[in-house]
Order: sequence, then structure tokens, then C-alpha cells
Amino acid sequence: QSALAGVRTADVMARDPITVRPDLTLQEFVDGYVLAGRHRSYPVAEDGRALGLVTVRQLQNIPREEWATRTVAEVMVPAESGITISADAPMTEVISNLSEATGGRLLVMSNGHLEGIITRSDLARWIERVELLSQAEAQDTGSRSR
Repeated sequence: QSALAGVRTADVMARDPITVRPDLTLQEFVDGYVLAGRHRSYPVAEDGRALGLVTVRQLQNIPREEWATRTVAEVMVPAESGITISADAPMTEVISNLSEATGGRLLVMSNGHLEGIITRSDLARWIERVELLSQAEAQDTGSRSR
């Protein structure tokens, strides 16, 4: 908690995430994003407005023979279902909202537009950096006081 005091969502989030269109078929999504990229989830957006989030896990529930006809919009988690957070929100709010229900991810919004995405991994990396910097600072302070 102390590592996150005074930290805003915008400080930790991944900016300008790769987004997918809602009208993509699931097959186009798999071929163009899942197999070609390194992410397991993607914000679904249109004209800079976040509509939802689609994950690889959601594909497991759809028979493969339907991928050519079903769209991302049909399987995405809608933005209205609690998967968004303000870029100005404190990290304590992010922690309380990152859950299994959100897939461990939140879409970061500012003035109605998608600014980024924040995941449990982003949070863990931030805490690790703060701890490393604190250790380095303590070592530096210790070597100066000798």
C-alpha cells in the first residue's frame, strides 16, 4: 500500500493499447491479433471510445466453426460492466477493482476516451520498481553515512 500512496492510474497504466474493432469476426481477431501479437486481451474501441474488452479466454466458449461468423462485439465484456477506471483514480481504487470479474484488467478512461489499460502485471511491475529503488536508496544512504 505504501508503494502506491499518491500514485494515479495514469502513472502505472500501459498507454495507447492496441485496440480491435467490434465488427471483426472472431477468426479475424485470432489471425490478426491473437496469433500475431503477444497480448491475451484487447480493448474493443471505435473512434477512440472504449466499447469493451475481448480476451482469448472468451474464445474457449465459442465453437471454432462459429469463429468465421461471430463478431468481437458479440463476445466482449461491455465497458459498462465495471471494467473501466479513470486515469486520475488513485491506485487503491485500481486494486479494489482488479478482480476475476474484470479478468485482472481495467480500461483506463479520460473524458470518455480510452487512454490505456492496466493489468495486475502492470501493478506488480510498479511495486517491484518502487521496492528496488527503495533498496538502492537505502544502500546509497548507508554508504554515505560511513
